[in-house]
Amino acid sequence: MDDELRERLGRKTAEAHRRLWSEREGESHGGGRRPEPGQLFLLRSTADHEIEWLLVDISAEGFWIVPADTVPLVGPGDLVVSDTTVGPLTVRCAFGLSLPLGRLETSLRTGELGTSALEEVRALCHALRDGKPHGTPAQADVARDPDYREWAGVLASARSAALP
Repeated sequence: MDDELRERLGRKTAEAHRRLWSEREGESHGGGRRPEPGQLFLLRSTADHEIEWLLVDISAEGFWIVPADTVPLVGPGDLVVSDTTVGPLTVRCAFGLSLPLGRLETSLRTGELGTSALEEVRALCHALRDGKPHGTPAQADVARDPDYREWAGVLASARSAALP
């Protein structure tokens, strides 16, 4: 991964942490509201991974979340969304996981997606869970890129760290 990309990721992470501390001081994001689909969160267990987690769905079993980041490489199972309160993000639907209810802390909320962006993400997540292939030939090419493969390793590590 090149230095410019690492620097951008570092800046985005720092911005998310600033929003987090502002929220804790009661300045933004309505701390205390229950988690809702479309909201972005940091997880304590993945704080070192420079990603946020998007709450996609809530069921009786728990939260379905997927990682979101600012890495511009878009492979199969990824979706770029710009309708967010934090700027454009790449949502990594192929790396989704289920968390038990109560595992998302409202004090670690960092932003949210617009309704249409959330619906796009949900559609892709459902397609992937149903085993439907997703991606363009260009996205398949990106999946072979060494930088993308390195980032996919970071995402897999974050996913493992987030699992209960």
